[in-house]
Amino acid sequence: MASWAAENQYKIWIENPIAIKRSLGLVRGKNDKTDAHRIALYAFRFEDKSKLWQPPRKAILVLKQLLTTRDRLMISKKRLQTPLKEKVSSLSKKEQKEIENSCKPALEGIKKSIKKVDNKIDDLIKNDTKISRMVEIATSVDGVGKQIAISYNRSHQRI
Repeated sequence: MASWAAENQYKIWIENPIAIKRSLGLVRGKNDKTDAHRIALYAFRFEDKSKLWQPPRKAILVLKQLLTTRDRLMISKKRLQTPLKEKVSSLSKKEQKEIENSCKPALEGIKKSIKKVDNKIDDLIKNDTKISRMVEIATSVDGVGKQIAISYNRSHQRI
C-alpha cells in the first residue's frame, strides 16, 4: 500500500505506534474513532518533526530477496547434512551409507544454488556504488565479513 501511494506521488509519513501512544500520556477508552482522533492530533502537533517515507531502492529490494533465498538454502543444507553427521548405532554401515547416498545429490544441488545466489549478490554489490561503498566500509572492521555487512544493511536499510 505504501509503495503504491509513493508511486502515485502521495506523501507518506510512517510513524511508530509506540511514539504516538507515548505522546498521549495515560488515556482511557479505545475504539477506531478515538484512535483516529488521537493519530490526527499527533500528526498536527508533530508535523514539523515528520520524516516522509521513501520506498527502498530497487537494488535493496533485490538484495533482500537474494539474502532471504540464501538463508533458506543454508537452512536446507544444514538439514540435509544432519543425517550425514549422525552415526546411529542401531543402523548398519550399509544402511548409513544408503542414507548418506540419498542426501548427497540434493546437498550438491543446494550447494550449487547457494553459489549462484552468492554470485548474484556479488554482482549486485559490484554494480551498485552505494552498496559497494557500505560493504567496503563495514568490512574494513576486523571480524566483519561480507555476509555480516550485507545482512546488517538488509535489516537496517541504510543503503
